[in-house]
Amino acid sequence: MTITHDSTRSSLRGSRRSEWWNMALKASSVSKTMTLISGTPLDGVWQAECWFPQYSQQGDWEASITVVDAAGKKTHEWSDEAFDRMIAVNLRGVWLCMKHEIPQMLAQGGGVIVNTGSIAGLIGLPTSSAYVAAKHGVLGLTKTAALEYATDKIRVNAVCPGYIETKMTEDTMRRRGTELMTKVPFGRMGKPEEIGEMVLWFCSDRASYVSGACYNVDGGYMAI
Repeated sequence: MTITHDSTRSSLRGSRRSEWWNMALKASSVSKTMTLISGTPLDGVWQAECWFPQYSQQGDWEASITVVDAAGKKTHEWSDEAFDRMIAVNLRGVWLCMKHEIPQMLAQGGGVIVNTGSIAGLIGLPTSSAYVAAKHGVLGLTKTAALEYATDKIRVNAVCPGYIETKMTEDTMRRRGTELMTKVPFGRMGKPEEIGEMVLWFCSDRASYVSGACYNVDGGYMAI
């Protein structure tokens, strides 16, 4: 998760996707209002309630992630615990971020939220049913909040990365990289900075008329 506050302070902590957001730290220089970039870090109400007040006062927010590995399991093979955990981290976590971000933005007269979606929120992926369901949910939250808060000068968008070079994808690429890259027109993985550039644009005044959008950054994957 990356947070920039009042164009003066920024913090980047706790996210397994932290590589993606290095570029997004620049948002503090292009956004005139507080910008919060919501990933999938929050695992319970106590974390959201505890850390958001700390952020709103100090420009700083820590978060934690727990990953449930249920790779390779078809829909009926997922355990209740693994499914619930995946939804809690990847969907409920985003909602909790928004639940505590939005009141601050309402109080200050506007802001920008960029949620972390995925190409998994746009299509189906075999053996990833809980993750796919969660990411579809994130895009639904994004579009609904964009409608609800449009007149409050709060823009809400989502970035949907494809296969990106991070620690999260190392094992998958080691096992199936050659096969997966045949499905990407660019023939390569994306770089974290390429996701950051999209986030920067969402946060900037150049995207002042953009809300409710879910942009895929995937090397042409979704065009096939």
